[in-house]
Amino acid sequence: MLKRAFAAFELVHVPREQNARADLLANLASSGKGGRQRSVIQETLKTLRKFVADNKVDVLYVSTARGKPRNHRSLSQDTARAPCISTYATSPEEEKGVQVCALEESDTWMTPYRLYLADRILPAEPEEGKKIKRNAARYTLVDGILFRHGFTHPILTSVSGDECTRTMSELHEGICGSHVGGKSLASKVIRAGFFRPTLREDCVRYAQRCKQCHIHADWHKAPPEELRSIYSPWPFHTWGIDILGAFPLVIRQMKYFIVAIEYFTKCIEAEPVA
Repeated sequence: MLKRAFAAFELVHVPREQNARADLLANLASSGKGGRQRSVIQETLKTLRKFVADNKVDVLYVSTARGKPRNHRSLSQDTARAPCISTYATSPEEEKGVQVCALEESDTWMTPYRLYLADRILPAEPEEGKKIKRNAARYTLVDGILFRHGFTHPILTSVSGDECTRTMSELHEGICGSHVGGKSLASKVIRAGFFRPTLREDCVRYAQRCKQCHIHADWHKAPPEELRSIYSPWPFHTWGIDILGAFPLVIRQMKYFIVAIEYFTKCIEAEPVA
């Protein structure tokens, strides 16, 4: 049917080695290696790489016609979550003199859980080791990022102190912030998908220290006055009488109370009236 709509057409066969990218897209589900994400297209570089152990630092020597370095970075390298530093040299002599300083991340509350889930390493203290092993079932490690299983959410991203402070600042006084209280702020952080063991205490402390909340809070502005006591020198010198109601109707259509108090002995008398 489609052939009749054309005056002439030609079929050209493209060999597989010349159409590798389309073939890779067609066979992406079965071409990925085990343990890797199948939704990421992996590129094989033709130039050699040199890796420094444990630091993910590579030194790549690539020269162009103009003598300047050219960036050959794969999609998997751009999306890698581990810290990665690339240095480029225009000659092998400069490559030998390149110095790279790797920055190490400081230990946080997530470090023991990461070590246990990745390498089954527990802290030296027995009590701390039992605590980490007992609570590790609530966490999971994905691509080096620690997640916690939530009750209202599937998983929550575990954050450190600085990341938690930035999240609280954005939710409390950011573009969509409403300057809510500490407990409400903690609920908003959890709904946003973040977790920290001391989240509620941190949110309460952050809300209490907010300067804008102190300035624009709805505080009671009544001027203070001195309390004046009622002077009663002897019994039955001063009386106070008041009427209370209306209350639900009772027998004889009574719905009010007349209350009298004697201020010296604090004696109270009450009588119902209609």
